[in-house]
Amino acid sequence: MSTVNCDFCNREKDWEDGKVWQCEECGKIFCLNCFVEAYSLSDYEDMVNVDNGNKILCPSCYGKRR
Repeated sequence: MSTVNCDFCNREKDWEDGKVWQCEECGKIFCLNCFVEAYSLSDYEDMVNVDNGNKILCPSCYGKRR
């Protein structure tokens, strides 16, 4: 099992649980909880839909694009 710390909440997360991402803009690690807390589950689902040409963005970088 590979774990990482979220750069926003600093909680240790399992990299392979599908709820931890690395921002394609700044490289920060972030978790689902931090993104949803900053925005919403709907925003999160839209952001991770890379089939629409989206990038995976942390809460900070996502906020700059809104």
